[in-house]
Amino acid sequence: MATEVTRIQIVTDPVRISFPYLFKKREMKDQDGTRQAERDRYECVLLIPPSTGDAKKIADAMSKAMAAKFGDDWKSEMSAMEMAKLPLKKCSENKWFKDQFADWHFVNSWSKERPNVVDKDFNDIIDPEKVYAGCWCRFQLTLLAWESKKGGKLCLVSLDNVMFVADGDRLGGGKKSAKEGFGDKLELKLPEELKAAGDAASDDEGNDLF
Repeated sequence: MATEVTRIQIVTDPVRISFPYLFKKREMKDQDGTRQAERDRYECVLLIPPSTGDAKKIADAMSKAMAAKFGDDWKSEMSAMEMAKLPLKKCSENKWFKDQFADWHFVNSWSKERPNVVDKDFNDIIDPEKVYAGCWCRFQLTLLAWESKKGGKLCLVSLDNVMFVADGDRLGGGKKSAKEGFGDKLELKLPEELKAAGDAASDDEGNDLF
């Protein structure tokens, strides 16, 4: 069995992003709700459409990394629990995604260090609202195989760089922008009380109180 960890870097086509924590770390807790600050991390979920080759690209990179760490027979040596923890999964098997993305795949990626987030012109994005759940992004990821402290075989997808590509329908009921919420043309139907208050203010403007 190989002992070296092989890092496999890949760049995806545009995919959709979900549950993004790109600008501020997600606060991690134990099952009982106890804060575990040392486990805080940047993370997101990649939703991969079936029309791209990214699912296969990630699967191939994962297999290469696992084989480099655990040998060519790594799959036959893994338990069902270890297989279930591999990062590439079908959306049809996930309660959050199965209805809207049944034919898609998804990948969880994370990093202790903040990923670089840029637009298509490689300008840094500093506004967290620009990259939201549902928009389209490209990702540069690093896949590596590693062994847990308990001896389990795992594969990590490291979140390295993110490029915003295009807007998309917001996922999870996220709030709209002010322009989306109010519409392009703001047509006001003023209450009579507001009209009266406005008329009274206009009358007072001509009074010289001093």
